[in-house]
Amino acid sequence: MKFSAIDIVRWPVCVGRDCFHALASRLAGRRGDGECGQAIVEMAYMAPVFLLLTFGMCVFGLALNAQLVLTNAVQVGAQTLSISRGVTDPCATAVTAVKNAAPNLNWSASGITWTITLGGSSAGTSCSGTSLTSGEASTISVSFPFTNGVLGVATPSPAGGWSFASSYSISASTSEVIQ
Repeated sequence: MKFSAIDIVRWPVCVGRDCFHALASRLAGRRGDGECGQAIVEMAYMAPVFLLLTFGMCVFGLALNAQLVLTNAVQVGAQTLSISRGVTDPCATAVTAVKNAAPNLNWSASGITWTITLGGSSAGTSCSGTSLTSGEASTISVSFPFTNGVLGVATPSPAGGWSFASSYSISASTSEVIQ
């Protein structure tokens, strides 16, 4: 049913709730009397589903952002380590570069694991500049606890299913050739 501007002008002028219902039923077509609350019931069923999907996307976005920031920071640290042969403590310089490249991550959190490997042997987070040999591979790996911080509500677990845990471990590793 199509309406024109002339049809709307011909409608009687009314006041109050009846006028609104008359106008709405005329524009949308007349519904049966038993369908008055159908939209509210459908909304009550679907609102939790939409809120859950929105909440899940936000938590996933935060976790993905933390993973990308950590990966980029570890790449910066590996590049810094690869060009730090003349530095007194190149491993500490690389750790500082990683922390400076990702200032929004909580570096004071417990559970952060650092692994720096120089030429196949583990060096820890402190090493001598003389331990760097040109042409050898250096690797930096960081494991970092990610806390979603969303009121302890059940969230999707990376292992599958749902979890009430608010902390997951994210990690990044990068290798570079020492210059």
